[in-house]
Amino acid sequence: MFESSAEKEYVPYIKPQEHGSHYNTRYAKLGKYAFASGQGFSLNVSEYTAEELTKKAHNFELVKDEYTNVRIDYKVSGIGSASCGPEIYERYRMNDEKVHLEFSVFHEK
Repeated sequence: MFESSAEKEYVPYIKPQEHGSHYNTRYAKLGKYAFASGQGFSLNVSEYTAEELTKKAHNFELVKDEYTNVRIDYKVSGIGSASCGPEIYERYRMNDEKVHLEFSVFHEK
């Protein structure tokens, strides 16, 4: 268990990209919302939309979103594939042929 924030999860890569993903998350609480799954999921919380991270060429161009962006993924593959270095190791590749993810979202009153 640990505590963090969208601001603390940001990594100022020169070329903007997703950051701060937490693999095998089983429970996360963000304000009045909670996310839970018995199988675990990949969780990313950011001050930036995925679109903003994709369309900007440099980190100093980023504009924070007015909302906290929560991304829940089945799994996230490591980066590589010779685009910025050697090919990704097999153990970090996501080669699952079928994807199944169940999770719940709770809202506290």
